[in-house]
Amino acid sequence: MSRAVDIRCYCHGLGDCILVKLHDEEADSAFWMLFDCGIHSAAKGGADVVRTIVEDIKTTTGGVIDVVVGTHEHWDHLSGFTQAREIFAGIEIREVWFSWAENPKDPDARKLDRYKGDAAAALPARPSGCRRSRD
Repeated sequence: MSRAVDIRCYCHGLGDCILVKLHDEEADSAFWMLFDCGIHSAAKGGADVVRTIVEDIKTTTGGVIDVVVGTHEHWDHLSGFTQAREIFAGIEIREVWFSWAENPKDPDARKLDRYKGDAAAALPARPSGCRRSRD
């Protein structure tokens, strides 16, 4: 059996958007997975950049994505679903996967939200010249 994996990482600045194609050459079929689709809010013209990317995703996949994976809730990972809503409306998305930690009904996940807030509040002010790392 001959299988191939193609990975397209959209390098559009701070943010993540990765399109994966799993291709079974014998069956001549493709399975498409999109991991995140976002750009940092400080990116100049970010919404336009994301819309261009989503148009490319639509063309590349033939308008069908088997699975969308949202790795976590940060804007630079998910903003494209808002910024390019009208383009995504023309794409068939068969499944959406999120981490259990994003389930609003999971009590352990809600406890983690509290810890995230506590950790953010505990961060010291950054001295000038220090940069915060990417997500």
